[in-house]
Formats: sequence, C-alpha cells, structure tokens
Amino acid sequence: MKTDELFHEYFQIAPQALFELLQFTPGCAYRFSSPVVKASEKRMDGLFEPSEAGYPRFFVEVQGYSDPSIYWRMVGQVALYHEQRPHLNGNDWKAVIIFLDTAFDPGPDTLGTLYDANVDWLIRGELSNWLARVPTPSPILNVLRPLTARNEEEVRKEGSNWLKAMRQLPDLDEATLVRLLTLLIQFVSEKFTYLTRKEIEAMLKLTPFEETVAGKEWMAEGRQQGLQQGLQQGLQQGHLKSKRESILEVLEARFGKRSKTVVNRLKKIEELDTLSALLKQASIVNSIIEFEQTLMKPIKTQG
Repeated sequence: MKTDELFHEYFQIAPQALFELLQFTPGCAYRFSSPVVKASEKRMDGLFEPSEAGYPRFFVEVQGYSDPSIYWRMVGQVALYHEQRPHLNGNDWKAVIIFLDTAFDPGPDTLGTLYDANVDWLIRGELSNWLARVPTPSPILNVLRPLTARNEEEVRKEGSNWLKAMRQLPDLDEATLVRLLTLLIQFVSEKFTYLTRKEIEAMLKLTPFEETVAGKEWMAEGRQQGLQQGLQQGLQQGHLKSKRESILEVLEARFGKRSKTVVNRLKKIEELDTLSALLKQASIVNSIIEFEQTLMKPIKTQG
C-alpha cells in the first residue's frame, strides 16, 4: 500500500487531524473524500468538504517524492474540479500540500506570476514542522509520527508512548483504535522498509490482541490481508460509501444535479463489484433517467 493510500484511510477515520496540523478551527464539520478528476482520471489525495455553506473546501496533496510540477499539478486538479462543477463558482477554497520532506518541495515560485507571497489559497509545509508546532497535539496525530522519525531508535523509544496515549482517548471505540493502530504500523513499515513485522511489533510493544490484529495486516510483504470480522465490516462499509459517493459525483458533474431516486437505490446495494460496474455506467449514460433505468436491471460485473 502506498503512502497516499494510507493517508486516505487516515483522513477518512480522523478528518479533524488535518485542521489540527494547520492549527485552523473550522466553522463546521467536514467530510473527507478522494474524488476522481474526470478529464485526467487522476484521483485526488483528498478533499475536505464543509457540511454547511459559506465555508471553504480544502484540497489536499501529500507529497512523498520529488516532483518539480507539484504546485501546477495541484492547481490543475483544483481547476478541473471547479470546471466540472460550475455551481461552485465564487466559493472559497484552499490548497494544502503536505511535504514528507523539505527536499521534495520545489518551491511555490515554480508557479511564476500565479504565485504571490501574500496569497491565502495556498498552504504548504513539511509534516515534521507542522507536528512540532502544534501546542497540545491530540494523540490522533501520533499515527503520523513514524513518518517524521529521524531513525528507528526514535520509534523504538517513543512508539509505545504514542500507542499508550491513543489507547487513553475517551471517545475512541475499539474498532477505530484498531484501524488507527494498523495505520501506525503501516507508516512505520513505509518509513523503515527493512524492518520485519515482528520487529515493528516489538518496537511498539503491542498487546497480545494488537499483535493478533497486526499479524493479519499487510506489512513487509507488500499486501494487505484481513482484519478481525468487526473491522472488516467497518472497512467494507467505508469502501461502499466511497464508491456510492463517486457515482453521485460523476452524475452531478455530468448532469448538474443529484437524483433522490438514485441516492436511495444506491444505499440498498451492498456489493462493491456491482457499484464498480455502476460507476462505469454513470460515465456513459445520456441522462440521469437512463441511469435510474440501469439500476432496475441486473448489473454485469467482471468475474
């Protein structure tokens, strides 16, 4: 699993983490998604959408490698997103680029005359600096600390404390804690690729239950495996919700509105393969009515 996919999972679980990093107090709740920009078929790292009108959207890019065009790529994605949604014209938005290392930042001056030091639409910085400047960081941010560790000894020394603080969060249910724990382990694996799963478990001083869960997760072998049944169900529901939302976003981008009939029928579909096939249909139908008719027919999926 790549780092950007891990961040996608992390922000789905804890969207408040972004605003804590930015030391920004949002005026309303935000929903995280990772929409596909239709023209490029490029999926954004993240989009934070406000639950109420009048608040900015936050477009987020996590940059873990050198790309001299990262700023232009971000601007291009934001532009395409708005081009496909003219009803958002005039709405406020922010672009956030999180660099995992300052060496990956080519500088905003690559935007030429588009960039001005006083612009407020661009927020950029290195993850380690943002973590360091948060006055009283929430333990939720501990999930990201392996990515800023100077060496494995730092993880060995502090890792168990990171987990201890997370376990003591009063409003964190067990399933969510397990998902965050798994992400923490995977971030350690991403940072120190030469460590085995057992070595990482020992570094973090996991409980027997946590070792069992972690043992089922993708680690050095590079593939993700199953979690305990309750966690699998939670992840499955998250994937289903994301797929349904993608279908609605495509229809809205093409036809300028959402259909209540489509929304209600999609909620009843519990198979990812079926939703994936419907997502393809959403991009080729000629109207929302035609898509509604498609929902009434058996959907062919790839075997």
